[in-house]
Amino acid sequence: MSHSTEAEHDKPVCLIIDDTDAPKSGRKSELIGKVYSHIEHKTILGNKCLTLLLSDGMSQLFLDFSLHVEEGRKPDKKQGLTDKQRKARYSKDHSGEAVEERVKEYTMSKIEKAIEMVKHAIKRGIRFG
Repeated sequence: MSHSTEAEHDKPVCLIIDDTDAPKSGRKSELIGKVYSHIEHKTILGNKCLTLLLSDGMSQLFLDFSLHVEEGRKPDKKQGLTDKQRKARYSKDHSGEAVEERVKEYTMSKIEKAIEMVKHAIKRGIRFG
């Protein structure tokens, strides 16, 4: 059994923001698109999962997440897909404010969303620094 001192509990607590590739193998998923993978150094089919974690160096606490797609640079290949490929994606008529918020968030800038996540964590009383 180890004895902990007060100094051991005085570690800095920080927020970690990460955008991880979420590769997919089929084009039929709802709102699927192509994203740039910094791991593979190329575009891949899928989306990005933006996560916010709280860490004290020993453990991590998951605070928030959002899924994102990248619009791409080519106007004729929005989200890296042709019009035909985008129309072939699975689509269901969802109604409700929560769905509209998630769809808006999906195409939102990851930096803008990360700032929102941090502000929300502070508002909820999460302490770090």
